[in-house]
Amino acid sequence: MVIGQIHSTDVPGSQNDPLVKVQYHYRRGVGRVELLLRPRPGDSEVQNILLADNVQLGERFGYDLRVTPSGRLGVSVASSDGDEGAVYRQLSSRWNTQYLYFKAGAYIQDNYGPDKEGGRVTFYHLNSTHR
Repeated sequence: MVIGQIHSTDVPGSQNDPLVKVQYHYRRGVGRVELLLRPRPGDSEVQNILLADNVQLGERFGYDLRVTPSGRLGVSVASSDGDEGAVYRQLSSRWNTQYLYFKAGAYIQDNYGPDKEGGRVTFYHLNSTHR
């Protein structure tokens, strides 16, 4: 379940790719928060980076997602049970020409499984700042 993204807009010259996706992945009784990072616009492969492991269904957690004007990405996660993790990276300069926007929500990533399968995300607080 994708819960946040930084995505490029669909304008001339844009690759219209997500730069990052923050996702909650629950499988076989274990939940984890992961970052899917696309190193450069147009890359088909993404890096899967573990941010927090053992985040159970129903456990509250928060994430901070930011890109600085100099192109530095920062993502951190902290849960109510003490699970936490962070990643900080300098982005490829090829992202400088992309128009980016942030999204928060609940986006299921697969199109298979039972028809009644789904997910639910609750946001208790959402803060957005542009500098």
